[in-house]
Amino acid sequence: MSQTLTLPASVRDYMLKPGVRTAVDHLLEQKQDHFPIDLQWESMLDYHDGLLMAAKVRRDYVASLHSAWGMIWKEVLVSEGYVREVPFADYYQEALPAPKMIWDDALYRFYSLPGRKDAWLYTAVALTPSDGLVAYIAAEDESEKNLLAEDIVRLQCWIPDEADYWRSKRGAAKVHSDGVVDVSALITAAREVLSILRI
Repeated sequence: MSQTLTLPASVRDYMLKPGVRTAVDHLLEQKQDHFPIDLQWESMLDYHDGLLMAAKVRRDYVASLHSAWGMIWKEVLVSEGYVREVPFADYYQEALPAPKMIWDDALYRFYSLPGRKDAWLYTAVALTPSDGLVAYIAAEDESEKNLLAEDIVRLQCWIPDEADYWRSKRGAAKVHSDGVVDVSALITAAREVLSILRI
């Protein structure tokens, strides 16, 4: 299995070029009800080309997160016996996946913890200009008890994050200038945390 993710040029440029990121973010924040007040008819097609380019960046970003999640989590989850993914219908309302959530935060996927009634494993990946590719994990039972809270000593590849999540250490998977991301440290981190949960 490959341990490198190659980002599409659109996502690479979004991550590495602040000017591209500013332009894309500005276009994606635009309301579609009206044209910008300073737009002239001669610029209308350019404006729509910009919207199309920004939408393509967002689409490629989601595809990159989907690929990254598969590389980091999928094989490790299956090998550790985590085979029951929680369907969208069983998500808490505030945790339902949505395009804005993936763009603004991360791509989340939830699993039932094997051998435990009403316990869940939350996995996620995010891609940011400052940190590169980041993996997240949390585990809780029906009483919302954090099942990883006591493992700070054993989790060498992780640091505590907000809301009972753990995140991979900063800089573990940086985006290189060619758009390649080495995910081997994140795969190691996924194996580490899932082996601890299995105990």
